[in-house]
Amino acid sequence: MGLYVAIPTLVIAAILQASFLPKIPLLEVIPNLTLLVVIGWSMRKGSRVGIIWALVGGITADLASGAPLAISVLPFMAAALISGAVRRRLYPGNIILPALFVVLGLVSFHLLEYLLIMMISTPVQAPPGLLNIGSRFVVLHVVLSPLAYLFTGWLTGLVEGPRIRIGA
Repeated sequence: MGLYVAIPTLVIAAILQASFLPKIPLLEVIPNLTLLVVIGWSMRKGSRVGIIWALVGGITADLASGAPLAISVLPFMAAALISGAVRRRLYPGNIILPALFVVLGLVSFHLLEYLLIMMISTPVQAPPGLLNIGSRFVVLHVVLSPLAYLFTGWLTGLVEGPRIRIGA
C-alpha cells in the first residue's frame, strides 16, 4: 500500500517543484518539496520505509528536473537515513524538531549531490553569493518543514486508516 501512495505523492511534488514553484520563488529560492516529503515520511515511518520513498523521490525529481537519471537517489537516501534514524526520539506531535532534521537532511543531500556531480562531470564552480542563497534556502525549508511533517502525518493516517482502541 505504501508505494501506491509514495509514487503519486512524490510525482506530484516533483512536478510542482519543477514547473509551478519556479514561477513564484519564495525568498528567491525554490523549495525542494520532494526532499521535504521524503524527510517527513522518514521521520514518521523510519529509515527502512524512508529509503524506498527516497528511491522513488530521487528518480521522480531527476525525471522532472532533467538532471542525470538517479544522481539524486543516493543524496535522497542519505537524507532519509539521517531523518529516519531519529524517528523514535521524536514526540509524534512535535513540529519543531523536524526543522532541525530538515537542516541535517538538506546539508547531507546537497553535499553528497555536489560530490556526485563533481565525480561524473567537469568541476562545478560555486555561484557568487552562495552563502546568502544557502541561508535563504535553509530558512525557507525550516519554515516549510512543520507543514511537510504535518502533511506526512495526515498521509500516514490516510494509508493506515483510523486506529481502533479496544478496552480502556
